[in-house]
Amino acid sequence: MTVIATTAAGSSAYAVPDAGSDHGLALAAVAVPDLLAPFPEPGSPRPTSALVT
Repeated sequence: MTVIATTAAGSSAYAVPDAGSDHGLALAAVAVPDLLAPFPEPGSPRPTSALVT
């Protein structure tokens, strides 16, 4: 999975290539809190910053 982080400056976006799904979701959760809140997967723990290394 490649996560794309958009920005208002520079190249307007930065790619995080080869992120595993757990790390990609954790990155999104840290970068934009509550972005994924409307889409919970039943029985899944919420992604936390602890997954981002």
